[in-house]
Amino acid sequence: MSATASVVENKLEPINKAPETRQLIVTGQGLYNMFMVPDAQTQTRMTWIREVLVPNADPIQVKGACDELVKLAGKQDEANGVPEKERGPKRNTAMNVRTFIQQIYGALKFAPAELEAMGFTDQTGWLEARNMAKPALERAGKIWTGHDIPSDAQKEQKSLARKNKAETQAFLEATKETPRALNEAFDTWQARIAAVAQNRVAKAREDAMLDQAEKEIDRLVKKYDREVLALIMSGLQGVLKEENAGKSELSEEETNALLAQAAEEGKVEIHEEEEVKEE
Repeated sequence: MSATASVVENKLEPINKAPETRQLIVTGQGLYNMFMVPDAQTQTRMTWIREVLVPNADPIQVKGACDELVKLAGKQDEANGVPEKERGPKRNTAMNVRTFIQQIYGALKFAPAELEAMGFTDQTGWLEARNMAKPALERAGKIWTGHDIPSDAQKEQKSLARKNKAETQAFLEATKETPRALNEAFDTWQARIAAVAQNRVAKAREDAMLDQAEKEIDRLVKKYDREVLALIMSGLQGVLKEENAGKSELSEEETNALLAQAAEEGKVEIHEEEEVKEE
Protein backbone atom coordinates (compact mmCIF):
# COMPACT_ATOMS: atom_id res chain seq x y z
CA MET A 1 0.00 0.00 0.00
CA SER A 2 1.25 3.46 -0.86
CA ALA A 3 2.62 5.63 1.96
CA THR A 4 0.40 8.44 0.74
CA ALA A 5 -2.84 6.52 1.18
CA SER A 6 -4.70 4.70 3.93
CA VAL A 7 -7.66 2.34 4.10
CA VAL A 8 -10.87 4.06 5.20
CA GLU A 9 -13.96 1.84 5.19
CA ASN A 10 -12.28 -0.54 2.69
CA LYS A 11 -11.41 2.39 0.40
CA LEU A 12 -8.06 3.96 -0.32
CA GLU A 13 -8.01 7.55 0.92
CA PRO A 14 -5.06 9.96 0.77
CA ILE A 15 -3.48 10.55 4.19
CA ASN A 16 -3.24 14.29 3.60
CA LYS A 17 -6.73 14.64 2.23
CA ALA A 18 -7.54 18.15 1.07
CA PRO A 19 -10.12 19.85 3.33
CA GLU A 20 -13.58 20.24 1.93
CA THR A 21 -14.30 23.77 0.74
CA ARG A 22 -17.63 25.48 0.31
CA GLN A 23 -18.59 26.60 -3.17
CA LEU A 24 -18.32 30.38 -3.41
CA ILE A 25 -21.77 31.57 -4.40
CA VAL A 26 -21.47 35.31 -3.90
CA THR A 27 -18.64 37.86 -4.02
CA GLY A 28 -18.36 41.54 -3.26
CA GLN A 29 -17.51 42.34 -6.88
CA GLY A 30 -20.51 40.36 -8.07
CA LEU A 31 -22.82 42.29 -5.74
CA TYR A 32 -21.26 45.58 -6.84
CA ASN A 33 -21.87 44.78 -10.50
CA MET A 34 -25.45 43.73 -9.87
CA PHE A 35 -26.65 46.29 -7.32
CA MET A 36 -24.50 49.38 -7.80
CA VAL A 37 -25.00 49.74 -11.55
CA PRO A 38 -27.89 52.14 -12.29
CA ASP A 39 -29.33 50.26 -15.26
CA ALA A 40 -29.50 46.85 -13.55
CA GLN A 41 -32.97 45.30 -13.74
CA THR A 42 -34.67 45.03 -10.35
CA GLN A 43 -36.52 41.88 -11.37
CA THR A 44 -33.20 40.26 -12.31
CA ARG A 45 -31.83 41.12 -8.89
CA MET A 46 -34.73 39.47 -7.10
CA THR A 47 -34.63 36.39 -9.33
CA TRP A 48 -30.95 35.93 -8.50
CA ILE A 49 -31.57 36.39 -4.75
CA ARG A 50 -34.46 33.90 -4.77
CA GLU A 51 -33.01 31.26 -7.06
CA VAL A 52 -29.27 31.45 -6.40
CA LEU A 53 -28.39 33.29 -3.20
CA VAL A 54 -31.02 31.97 -0.78
CA PRO A 55 -30.78 28.23 -1.66
CA ASN A 56 -26.99 28.07 -1.91
CA ALA A 57 -25.29 30.67 0.31
CA ASP A 58 -25.09 30.68 4.10
CA PRO A 59 -25.22 33.90 6.17
CA ILE A 60 -21.43 33.91 6.60
CA GLN A 61 -20.89 34.04 2.84
CA VAL A 62 -23.55 36.72 2.45
CA LYS A 63 -22.04 38.90 5.17
CA GLY A 64 -18.53 38.56 3.77
CA ALA A 65 -19.62 39.53 0.27
CA CYS A 66 -21.75 42.43 1.51
CA ASP A 67 -18.88 43.80 3.59
CA GLU A 68 -16.59 43.53 0.57
CA LEU A 69 -19.21 45.39 -1.48
CA VAL A 70 -18.98 48.34 0.94
CA LYS A 71 -15.17 48.29 0.78
CA LEU A 72 -15.22 48.38 -3.01
CA ALA A 73 -17.63 51.32 -2.96
CA GLY A 74 -15.37 53.12 -0.48
CA LYS A 75 -12.38 52.66 -2.81
CA GLN A 76 -14.45 54.11 -5.65
CA ASP A 77 -15.22 57.17 -3.50
CA GLU A 78 -11.52 57.59 -2.71
CA ALA A 79 -10.71 57.43 -6.43
CA ASN A 80 -13.23 60.25 -6.91
CA GLY A 81 -11.52 62.43 -4.31
CA VAL A 82 -13.42 61.56 -1.12
CA PRO A 83 -11.03 61.38 1.89
CA GLU A 84 -10.47 57.84 3.19
CA LYS A 85 -12.10 58.40 6.58
CA GLU A 86 -15.17 60.17 5.17
CA ARG A 87 -18.27 58.41 3.94
CA GLY A 88 -18.82 59.21 0.29
CA PRO A 89 -21.93 58.73 -1.86
CA LYS A 90 -20.90 55.35 -3.23
CA ARG A 91 -20.21 53.96 0.23
CA ASN A 92 -23.48 55.36 1.58
CA THR A 93 -25.40 53.66 -1.21
CA ALA A 94 -23.49 50.40 -0.72
CA MET A 95 -24.24 50.36 3.00
CA ASN A 96 -27.95 50.72 2.27
CA VAL A 97 -27.72 47.99 -0.39
CA ARG A 98 -25.94 45.72 2.12
CA THR A 99 -28.79 46.16 4.61
CA PHE A 100 -31.46 45.44 2.01
CA ILE A 101 -29.70 42.37 0.59
CA GLN A 102 -29.24 40.89 4.06
CA GLN A 103 -32.83 41.60 5.12
CA ILE A 104 -34.35 40.18 1.91
CA TYR A 105 -32.08 37.13 2.08
CA GLY A 106 -32.96 36.58 5.75
CA ALA A 107 -36.70 37.01 5.21
CA LEU A 108 -36.78 34.59 2.27
CA LYS A 109 -34.67 32.00 4.10
CA PHE A 110 -35.93 32.27 7.68
CA ALA A 111 -39.34 33.99 7.50
CA PRO A 112 -40.91 32.85 4.20
CA ALA A 113 -44.42 32.42 5.64
CA GLU A 114 -44.43 35.91 7.14
CA LEU A 115 -43.10 37.34 3.87
CA GLU A 116 -45.77 35.57 1.84
CA ALA A 117 -48.46 36.80 4.23
CA MET A 118 -47.40 40.35 3.40
CA GLY A 119 -48.04 39.71 -0.29
CA PHE A 120 -44.60 38.62 -1.51
CA THR A 121 -44.62 36.56 -4.70
CA ASP A 122 -42.14 35.51 -7.38
CA GLN A 123 -43.13 38.67 -9.23
CA THR A 124 -42.21 40.99 -6.35
CA GLY A 125 -39.47 43.40 -7.39
CA TRP A 126 -36.45 44.75 -5.54
CA LEU A 127 -38.08 47.97 -4.33
CA GLU A 128 -41.16 46.19 -2.95
CA ALA A 129 -39.10 43.46 -1.31
CA ARG A 130 -36.99 46.04 0.53
CA ASN A 131 -40.10 47.33 2.30
CA MET A 132 -41.41 43.84 3.15
CA ALA A 133 -38.28 42.12 4.43
CA LYS A 134 -37.67 43.82 7.76
CA PRO A 135 -41.31 43.65 8.98
CA ALA A 136 -41.43 39.97 7.97
CA LEU A 137 -38.33 39.21 10.03
CA GLU A 138 -39.76 41.10 13.00
CA ARG A 139 -43.01 39.14 12.83
CA ALA A 140 -41.00 35.91 12.78
CA GLY A 141 -38.88 37.09 15.70
CA LYS A 142 -35.68 36.67 13.67
CA ILE A 143 -32.72 38.73 12.58
CA TRP A 144 -31.43 38.27 9.05
CA THR A 145 -28.92 35.55 10.02
CA GLY A 146 -31.73 33.33 11.32
CA HIS A 147 -31.02 33.92 14.99
CA ASP A 148 -33.80 34.95 17.34
CA ILE A 149 -34.21 38.67 17.99
CA PRO A 150 -32.49 39.26 21.35
CA SER A 151 -34.71 40.15 24.27
CA ASP A 152 -34.26 43.37 26.26
CA ALA A 153 -32.59 41.32 29.01
CA GLN A 154 -30.14 39.79 26.53
CA LYS A 155 -29.37 43.22 25.11
CA GLU A 156 -28.72 44.51 28.62
CA GLN A 157 -26.41 41.57 29.38
CA LYS A 158 -24.48 42.20 26.17
CA SER A 159 -24.17 45.89 27.01
CA LEU A 160 -22.92 45.08 30.51
CA ALA A 161 -20.42 42.60 29.09
CA ARG A 162 -19.01 45.26 26.76
CA LYS A 163 -18.86 47.73 29.64
CA ASN A 164 -17.07 45.24 31.92
CA LYS A 165 -14.62 44.35 29.17
CA ALA A 166 -13.81 48.03 28.57
CA GLU A 167 -13.34 48.67 32.28
CA THR A 168 -11.10 45.61 32.69
CA GLN A 169 -8.97 46.70 29.73
CA ALA A 170 -8.72 50.22 31.11
CA PHE A 171 -7.61 48.87 34.51
CA LEU A 172 -4.93 46.69 32.89
CA GLU A 173 -3.57 49.61 30.87
CA ALA A 174 -3.68 51.88 33.91
CA THR A 175 -1.72 49.31 35.91
CA LYS A 176 1.04 49.29 33.27
CA GLU A 177 1.18 53.08 33.20
CA THR A 178 1.08 53.54 36.99
CA PRO A 179 4.04 51.75 38.58
CA ARG A 180 4.09 51.34 42.32
CA ALA A 181 6.29 53.89 44.04
CA LEU A 182 9.01 52.85 46.45
CA ASN A 183 7.53 52.10 49.91
CA GLU A 184 4.05 53.00 48.62
CA ALA A 185 1.21 51.25 50.41
CA PHE A 186 -0.63 48.71 48.28
CA ASP A 187 -4.02 50.34 48.89
CA THR A 188 -2.69 53.75 47.87
CA TRP A 189 -1.19 52.32 44.68
CA GLN A 190 -4.48 50.57 43.79
CA ALA A 191 -6.39 53.80 44.42
CA ARG A 192 -4.11 55.65 42.00
CA ILE A 193 -4.61 52.94 39.38
CA ALA A 194 -8.38 53.06 39.85
CA ALA A 195 -8.40 56.83 39.35
CA VAL A 196 -6.41 56.54 36.11
CA ALA A 197 -8.65 53.71 34.87
CA GLN A 198 -11.80 55.66 35.70
CA ASN A 199 -10.56 58.64 33.71
CA ARG A 200 -9.76 56.34 30.79
CA VAL A 201 -13.24 54.80 30.81
CA ALA A 202 -14.92 58.22 31.04
CA LYS A 203 -12.83 59.55 28.15
CA ALA A 204 -13.59 56.49 26.03
CA ARG A 205 -17.34 56.87 26.66
CA GLU A 206 -17.21 60.56 25.83
CA ASP A 207 -15.31 59.87 22.58
CA ALA A 208 -17.78 57.13 21.65
CA MET A 209 -20.78 59.40 22.25
CA LEU A 210 -19.23 62.22 20.23
CA ASP A 211 -18.42 59.84 17.39
CA GLN A 212 -21.96 58.45 17.42
CA ALA A 213 -23.45 61.95 17.48
CA GLU A 214 -21.27 63.08 14.57
CA LYS A 215 -22.26 60.05 12.50
CA GLU A 216 -25.94 60.61 13.22
CA ILE A 217 -25.70 64.31 12.36
CA ASP A 218 -23.91 63.43 9.13
CA ARG A 219 -26.61 60.87 8.27
CA LEU A 220 -29.46 63.31 8.95
CA VAL A 221 -27.85 66.15 7.00
CA LYS A 222 -27.38 63.92 3.96
CA LYS A 223 -30.89 62.47 4.18
CA TYR A 224 -33.09 65.51 4.92
CA ASP A 225 -33.40 69.10 3.74
CA ARG A 226 -33.15 72.15 6.02
CA GLU A 227 -36.89 72.34 6.73
CA VAL A 228 -37.04 68.74 7.96
CA LEU A 229 -33.86 69.22 9.99
CA ALA A 230 -35.42 72.28 11.65
CA LEU A 231 -38.46 70.19 12.66
CA ILE A 232 -36.19 67.45 14.01
CA MET A 233 -34.25 70.00 16.09
CA SER A 234 -37.48 71.49 17.41
CA GLY A 235 -38.75 68.04 18.41
CA LEU A 236 -35.49 67.18 20.15
CA GLN A 237 -35.59 70.44 22.09
CA GLY A 238 -39.09 69.60 23.24
CA VAL A 239 -37.98 66.15 24.43
CA LEU A 240 -35.02 67.60 26.30
CA LYS A 241 -37.20 70.21 28.01
CA GLU A 242 -39.70 67.55 29.10
CA GLU A 243 -36.95 65.34 30.54
CA ASN A 244 -35.44 68.37 32.24
CA ALA A 245 -38.71 68.77 34.16
CA GLY A 246 -38.63 72.55 34.07
CA LYS A 247 -35.15 72.86 35.54
CA SER A 248 -32.55 75.22 34.11
CA GLU A 249 -30.29 73.58 31.54
CA LEU A 250 -27.23 74.76 33.49
CA SER A 251 -26.88 76.29 36.90
CA GLU A 252 -25.15 79.64 37.24
CA GLU A 253 -22.12 77.93 38.78
CA GLU A 254 -21.92 75.44 35.88
CA THR A 255 -22.26 78.24 33.32
CA ASN A 256 -19.50 80.28 34.98
CA ALA A 257 -17.24 77.23 35.12
CA LEU A 258 -17.74 76.52 31.41
CA LEU A 259 -17.07 80.16 30.52
CA ALA A 260 -13.90 80.16 32.62
CA GLN A 261 -12.69 76.98 30.91
CA ALA A 262 -13.43 78.41 27.47
CA ALA A 263 -11.57 81.60 28.37
CA GLU A 264 -8.52 79.61 29.44
CA GLU A 265 -8.56 77.76 26.14
CA GLY A 266 -8.81 81.06 24.24
CA LYS A 267 -12.21 80.28 22.78
CA VAL A 268 -13.96 83.32 24.28
CA GLU A 269 -12.98 86.58 25.89
CA ILE A 270 -14.56 87.65 29.16
CA HIS A 271 -14.71 91.36 29.85
CA GLU A 272 -15.38 92.78 33.27
CA GLU A 273 -18.52 94.87 33.40
CA GLU A 274 -17.79 98.57 33.77
CA GLU A 275 -19.62 100.36 36.51
CA VAL A 276 -21.75 103.17 35.10
CA LYS A 277 -21.73 106.24 37.30
CA GLU A 278 -24.44 108.81 37.08
CA GLU A 279 -23.20 112.34 36.64
